[in-house]
Amino acid sequence: MNWLKNVALTGASLLFSFAVGEAAVRGLVASGYMERPGSHNVAQGKEKAEYTRHNASKLANSNPLLTFQYDPADPNINSLGLRGKETTIDKPAGVYRIALLGDSFTYGFSVALSDIFATRLEQRLNEGSPDKRYEVLNFGRAGYGTVQEVELYRTFIRQFAPDEVLLSYVLNDVTDTGFTAELYRANIDYIRTTTALSRKSLLATWIYINYHRFNQDKGQDELWKSMYAESSAGFLKVQEALAALAAMTREDGVRLRAVIFPELGADAQNYPFTEVHKVIKAALLANGIATRDLLPDYEQYGDWSELIVASEDQHPNGKGHEIATTAIYELLSEP
Repeated sequence: MNWLKNVALTGASLLFSFAVGEAAVRGLVASGYMERPGSHNVAQGKEKAEYTRHNASKLANSNPLLTFQYDPADPNINSLGLRGKETTIDKPAGVYRIALLGDSFTYGFSVALSDIFATRLEQRLNEGSPDKRYEVLNFGRAGYGTVQEVELYRTFIRQFAPDEVLLSYVLNDVTDTGFTAELYRANIDYIRTTTALSRKSLLATWIYINYHRFNQDKGQDELWKSMYAESSAGFLKVQEALAALAAMTREDGVRLRAVIFPELGADAQNYPFTEVHKVIKAALLANGIATRDLLPDYEQYGDWSELIVASEDQHPNGKGHEIATTAIYELLSEP
């Protein structure tokens, strides 16, 4: 029966070690030396409404490639289906019109209208040029990829006769809306798991978080990198779409420029997608699209957690949009 005694002793030792570890983690949290594991609670109820109220409801789009359009009855959306103040399809005389093309970053997901870079940019452009009136139209749609954004220009934006188009590129623009939604759901599930686990054991939560970071996060990083390989079917479609957009804007006499946003949910100190940015920029430049990579602009801020809406919503917040505004204003000011 010695083996039973050994098993019991081993089990007791493990339980004791776990209890000591749990006490140690709780002590570090209580003393302020360690952030509480799983503290990024999934916002619910009133707290959640504080920022999600800025996100518009959607209607089905008759174009199967575009999948949806924003509901003009939503208070975040104007009568033409855009986020922003009321405007007209016909461009007013004396106005220089800039069309913003992009996804949820351009829309300003979870951020008040007054704080998004579309609004800030129009204000700054008009303040800096009293003799010229600028109008910035926000055609950003959450979840759209480059292929859909180019289709939106072809079928909808051209009628607004913009003088310039600014394409905002985000790393997930190589994917379709379904893939992006699946990643978002996976992130929410992870946050819910760590939140629930933290109510029972901080040590177990700490172990789970670090296991997740070492394995799943690394796997997702490699997945994103693979999407920009030369053989990637998705990126080939992006390049075809960029060529089509460049051709259409040349035909329309419209200036086309672009910016590349970093993945703000990544590690700012050891950013894993620097080479991906270079590949994207090369594809844009190959089509004659003047481009500014915003990674250096955001790298000036060591803690990107201060630049996002919330841990479960890694879109840029007001401060994040201000950084983009300054960089884009400088790009548009170039001859």
